[in-house]
Amino acid sequence: PFSGALDVNANPFLIESSVISGTVYSSGVSLRGTGMLRSSTIQANQYGGVRIGDSNITMIDNEVLYNGTGGAYVEAGVYVSGVWNTTVYLVRNHIHHNRHLYALAKGGGVYIAPAAEGWVTLRDNLIEDNTAGKSEWIPDDGYGGGVYINGSRATLEGNLIQNNTAIGFIDPVSNQQGGHGGGVYIRGNPILRNNVITGNRASFSGSGIYICGSAPELYHNTIAQNAWESDATGIYVAEASSTERAQPKLWNTIIVSQTVGIYAKGDVVQNIVNANGTLWYGNTANTDGTGTFFLNDEHTGDPLFVNPDGGDYHINPGSAAIDNGVATNTTTDIDGEPRFSIPDLGADEYWAPGTLKRVYLPLVMRQ
Repeated sequence: PFSGALDVNANPFLIESSVISGTVYSSGVSLRGTGMLRSSTIQANQYGGVRIGDSNITMIDNEVLYNGTGGAYVEAGVYVSGVWNTTVYLVRNHIHHNRHLYALAKGGGVYIAPAAEGWVTLRDNLIEDNTAGKSEWIPDDGYGGGVYINGSRATLEGNLIQNNTAIGFIDPVSNQQGGHGGGVYIRGNPILRNNVITGNRASFSGSGIYICGSAPELYHNTIAQNAWESDATGIYVAEASSTERAQPKLWNTIIVSQTVGIYAKGDVVQNIVNANGTLWYGNTANTDGTGTFFLNDEHTGDPLFVNPDGGDYHINPGSAAIDNGVATNTTTDIDGEPRFSIPDLGADEYWAPGTLKRVYLPLVMRQ
C-alpha cells in the first residue's frame, strides 16, 4: 500500500502529460529521487493520488482528483512525508475531490510531514472540495480537509484553499474525535503567506484553520466564510498538551463573515495569539475563548471583495483593507504583484487600473 502503480526512484526523471487512473491497492504514483511531475492527471486511485518520500521533486500544473476511493490505507490526494531530506515544490496544481477516509484521516487534499532537511513549498495551488474523515457506517476522524501540516519546514504561499471538509464524530464517552481544521490543520511552525482560505467546513472546530500546540507565522492571509454544522470559526487555537501551548503570530490578516474570527482556548493552558494588523468585518465575535490575545492595529470595515460568491477575493477601490497594513518582509501579493511600503491587509494588494507597477530603466553612462 505504500508504493504506487507507477513507482519511480530515479535521478533525474520527468513524467509529463500522463494519465494515471484507477489503480487498486496502491497510490497512483510514488516518487523518490530527483525529478518532475508535470501537466498530468492523477485520478481515482484507491489509496491516494501521489506519494512523495525523501526526494527533490517538483509537481507543477497537474490535476489530482477523486483519489482515495476506499480501503484501509487511504491517504491524501498528495502525501509528502520524509525522514532525511524532502525538498518538494507543489506549484499551480488543482487538487480536488480527494477523500481520506481511514482512521486518523489527516489531510484530504494534501498531507505534509517535512523531513529534518529540505523544505516543502505549496505555491499557487487550487485546493478545493477535499474531505478528511467520514460519518457514515464506521466513522473515521478527520483533520485538515484541505491541508494537514505536521512539521515546521513548510511554506504555503498564494494558494486558494476552499470548500474542504474535516468530519468528526462523538465517541461513546462523549469526546470529540476529529472534525478539526476544515481548510488547514497545523501541527508545527510553518509559514502561511498570501493565501485565501474560504468556504471550508469542520464538524467541531477551526472550519478555516486549526492550530494545535504550534507557533506558525501567518502573513497577509484572507480568511472568510468558513462554516459548517456547529462551527463557524476562522482560526481555532488549542494546545497539544498541558506542556505544548499554541502561540501563532499573524500579520495583516482579513477575517470576515465568521461566527468567531479567532478562538483561543485557555482552560488547560494559556494559548497565546499575537496579531498585528487585522481587518474584521461581519463576524458575530472577532475573538472568543479564555486564551490570551495581543492585538495591535485592528481595523473594522468592509473589505469590498470583487466577487466572493464566485471565489474572487481581490479587493475593490474603497476597501477598508487598503493602506492599513503593517510593514513585513512580504514584498508581493497573491498575484505576484508588488506591495507598497504601507501594504494592504489580506492576500491582495490593490493597484488602480493603469498604475505603473515595474519600471526598468536603461543604464546610461556619460562620456
